[in-house]
Amino acid sequence: MEPKSKATSKFHVLLVGIDDYAHKPLAGCVHDVEAVERVLVGPRMAIDAGRITRLLAPRSGAAHEARPTDRRPTLDNLRAALAALGSDQVAPGDQVFIYYSGHGSRIAVTDGGPAFHREALVPVDHKDAEGKPNVLYDFELNQLLRAIAARTRRVTLILDCCHAAGATREGIDPPAWTARYLDPVRAFGLTGPLRVPPGVPPGATPGAMPGAKPGAKIDRPSGPSLARGVDDCQVVAACLGHEYAKEGPDGRGTQHGLLTRAFLTALDGVRDRELRTTTWAAIWQPLRAELERTNPGQHAWMSGNAARRVFAGPPVTGDPGFSVERADGSYQIEAGSLAGVTRGAELAIYPEVPSYFPALGSPDDVRLRAGVVVVTEATPGTAIAAPRGLAFDLPPGARGRMIKPGESARITYAIDPQLAPAVAGALAGSPLLERVTPPAVPAVRLEHHDGRWIVSDSVHGRGDDGPILFALQPAELDCARAVMEHYYAYSRPFRMAEAAIASNGSLAGGLAIQVLACPADRELSPAEAQVADLPPAPSTGGAAYALSPSHKVCFAVRNTSLHQLRVTLVNAGASGRVQILGDQIIDPSTRYVFWAHNALGAAFRMVPPTGAAVCADRLVAIGRTAVTRELDYLRVDRTFASIIQRTRNAETDRDIDIEDAMGHAGELDHWTAAEVVITTRR
Repeated sequence: MEPKSKATSKFHVLLVGIDDYAHKPLAGCVHDVEAVERVLVGPRMAIDAGRITRLLAPRSGAAHEARPTDRRPTLDNLRAALAALGSDQVAPGDQVFIYYSGHGSRIAVTDGGPAFHREALVPVDHKDAEGKPNVLYDFELNQLLRAIAARTRRVTLILDCCHAAGATREGIDPPAWTARYLDPVRAFGLTGPLRVPPGVPPGATPGAMPGAKPGAKIDRPSGPSLARGVDDCQVVAACLGHEYAKEGPDGRGTQHGLLTRAFLTALDGVRDRELRTTTWAAIWQPLRAELERTNPGQHAWMSGNAARRVFAGPPVTGDPGFSVERADGSYQIEAGSLAGVTRGAELAIYPEVPSYFPALGSPDDVRLRAGVVVVTEATPGTAIAAPRGLAFDLPPGARGRMIKPGESARITYAIDPQLAPAVAGALAGSPLLERVTPPAVPAVRLEHHDGRWIVSDSVHGRGDDGPILFALQPAELDCARAVMEHYYAYSRPFRMAEAAIASNGSLAGGLAIQVLACPADRELSPAEAQVADLPPAPSTGGAAYALSPSHKVCFAVRNTSLHQLRVTLVNAGASGRVQILGDQIIDPSTRYVFWAHNALGAAFRMVPPTGAAVCADRLVAIGRTAVTRELDYLRVDRTFASIIQRTRNAETDRDIDIEDAMGHAGELDHWTAAEVVITTRR
């Protein structure tokens, strides 16, 4: 917890706007950060201008107000400004807000071996006297961001820049304009695509920065993650990793990045007294809608919980729910049949507060619902629903929860005959569960063993026949329904993977996961991590691995299909939490290596929950051709143990601590998946 009180916390703001590049200059980046600054220092936010550091490079002759304290966004100045935010100038509880508008780069490097990429931010002095790129590389940026997050957990980072992905991975020699302004910083959970310079043709082929061997084949055995964000840092980017971000004039003719323009428009709709505390959930849907209206090929991306405050609020946990939007009298759900959102399913729609959904069917649950919708159509990735009863407006931060599964979407369970009738009746009353008896094989079982009631499934057993997932004491059986309903959410990733594997047609076998062993005696450097030829971790055969807490590992996912896939790597952990470990667009016939915290070279350690000698984690990779499909709804912050506490302490539910650590035009919607099981024994 942060000891510093809200009353004494300080804002620290870093604004970086770079238009004056020697080649392919931009026109709206300085306008972007000036407009954001006006919001920050204006009466609605009232942040002291002295708390703002500006690194600006306006184009010669441009009308911008210069200040004596402004500095040029050179590499040295950018390093120094970020380092200051990671120093003792920032106290725990302080708020850090960083806005970057400019170019990013992906640099192809050979270093005498297989070619690989390094990502970087591009300062104004990006080319030194020797013709080599003078940029802030990913591994250095990782260290700077890690230091900031170590000082305070209240960090927001916004990037209005774009990413040109694609042909560099095939080794195509690029046209001259692509030699410097390519791809993003994607380091440590940060997506930093470049801003397209004026005159760049759509779909142009990207290439390598100076210093790369021309025409070198890019193997990309590993690399930084497009991912889920720096720990304790909210990251918002102008587009997905393979897309271009654009800029254009606002209503007064001033040039801005389209993300910045949509961001400012969304903030204009927030009441003055609420701006300091407004959350991303309150503005995210209108921001995305405005951005996609002006540029359908640009999709804003966010890492972190949408319930977090826009202006550097503290991290929040909670139930993400299904994203829902209203259109033409119907409701579009950003999840489909693979996630169990099938025809006939009923979803309750809730506001962003409270962050955790109330117990299903409780008085609080019914009271907090904005309405209920019934699914009328479903594809694998999306669904359309109609209101149950009168149509209703969506509240800010609207999110949906399954309250009644549709066709073939309940999970099956079996119970021990010794279970008390009252408990059996409570389970029978759950709309998420369907009891089966032999010879039917249930998805989950509640069975009596050694004085406890064990939750077991195809991977977990009673201790003598497999690791225990969770055990209830006899006095906790009143929580059995809540625990089994938690299993419904916990099991969604691997149920989704199994459905994708069973029905993916042309993408059959399109993904493969391999657990790789990292050196036990040292950490890999970021540069080593990009090219390291790591051996497989100890395996028991097939898609199963056997580790100890001393093992250090990373996860390689290979796209064996003929399609570019967006791949989300999910861990259904032994504690009952579901963590999204990374999210990456992977080209055909290539692999991507996921690292802990999205930091190159940072290995994962698999550790059994407290009190357990052995555990099993289910690692799932889910790929789809529709690269705009988000899977954040798979995340589950609660553990099985916290469900007991929640049930017993419903009135203080939100104070529970959580343990650490319909489609777009022309878009295909095919899915595939892979799964491995990792058993860890102390």
